[in-house]
Amino acid sequence: MITKELVDESYIIRQLVDVGDFDESYRLSLIFLDKLEKITTKNDNYFILLANISGNLVDIGQMQKNSEASKLGFNLMKMNKETFIKVQGECHFYYNYGNAMSSLVSINNPHEHTFQTIEEIVSLKNIYWRAFMLSFDEPEEYRAELAVNLANSLRSQFRLSESLRYYDLTNRKELDIPQAWVNRSAALIELNLVSSSFSIKQLKEIREGYIRASVSKNIPPQWESFYLGRIAQTNDKIAEYAVDDETDEHDETLTQQEFETLSPYRQFCLRNHLTLSEHSLYCPCVGSATDNLVISSGGGVTGDFIIPMEM
Repeated sequence: MITKELVDESYIIRQLVDVGDFDESYRLSLIFLDKLEKITTKNDNYFILLANISGNLVDIGQMQKNSEASKLGFNLMKMNKETFIKVQGECHFYYNYGNAMSSLVSINNPHEHTFQTIEEIVSLKNIYWRAFMLSFDEPEEYRAELAVNLANSLRSQFRLSESLRYYDLTNRKELDIPQAWVNRSAALIELNLVSSSFSIKQLKEIREGYIRASVSKNIPPQWESFYLGRIAQTNDKIAEYAVDDETDEHDETLTQQEFETLSPYRQFCLRNHLTLSEHSLYCPCVGSATDNLVISSGGGVTGDFIIPMEM
């Protein structure tokens, strides 16, 4: 029988995960599972609690890099798939199942993927896409979080333009979803690695992601210092390559003015990353408004002129 005490314990475990106390939440999750195993009457309420604890285990596994927690959560979902779908709905199940699968991808560095791991990340993307297509009736914040995870799976396949589009769509909603900002910064760093070029604007956009995440109310407290460290590192890079003392505010004002002079068609293309320009993936200035790719240069791209390349 599901008691009020069990429901309260489940809520406490979720709170511990949210504040970043992963060791204690993992310990209590194992104890909670032992209690559930002793229940003989397994009704919908039982499976709701079991689904909740499996989701908590997956979150612990992701944020603490605890593979045992991830495997346990994944196996619970796999063994109880049909019942979880019944009590949670398809959208919520596949969202959680995708999170569980993402924790178990055997290679996280996209530069080291094999044919086997490519199949893993494609399967993961398909799971998130299925959940996303089932989420139209879900609350806006839930759907936005799902879009971020879909974007992460696209980024792992080097589909950077698509992933940046989903990050930007989420960030424009002005919800407090720090993962969208941090992973946008990660995608811009990845863009730098694959293109071998960068601009001061790109570095500023990378920094902006860490700034937004550092002030979020939805991060574990101990993560703030990590983001502040990344901000300091990026500031050093900007200082190293900057050629003038233009303020960020002045730069943003000029960029917005240039964007507003463009035709509605070009504005639409820039908002949705449909322009064939690397620079347009993170900056809507007039230099990004033409269908040109970017020449890879030996160093950073600075100044008002963005070098075009036609292929």
